[in-house]
Amino acid sequence: MTKPTGASERQADHVTRQERPPGAPRRLSRTTHQAIALFVLVQLCLPLRGFVLDLHQTRGDFSWNMYSHRYQCRARYAERDSTGKVERIDYREHFQRRSRAPMVFHRDALPAFHASLCSVVAPAERGRELIASVRCSINNGPRQPLVAEGVDICSAPRYAVLER
Repeated sequence: MTKPTGASERQADHVTRQERPPGAPRRLSRTTHQAIALFVLVQLCLPLRGFVLDLHQTRGDFSWNMYSHRYQCRARYAERDSTGKVERIDYREHFQRRSRAPMVFHRDALPAFHASLCSVVAPAERGRELIASVRCSINNGPRQPLVAEGVDICSAPRYAVLER
């Protein structure tokens, strides 16, 4: 058999190099496969910390496990005067949307909420204290206090939010 020459040689070479039929999807490069594998591995490993340590801390705002726990809180805020008389206040009125109020009941968000509440209500200017009771449970477990009860949250360290 003779070797093709000229135009027919180029045509024969083109036929042998063509790996995929026209219209077929392109194959992904090795780097792309590695990037996808790394992404999947990270996504699988991120939730392991919570499962391994069985932490009693879930966030109520958006997170990967926001629907896997039932997070319930009872909160009461009140002003106490020098005679000991307690007058409850509605903390929800300090939110633009009342439905957003429960989102602050986490140890990392409570100090900022208490700071803003103290600046708005300003009980010290009227000779009063702002006291709070915030107790939360996960999956109907025992309620745990998040705030030191009976303490003026405006003058307490970390606005009376308890450490873990």
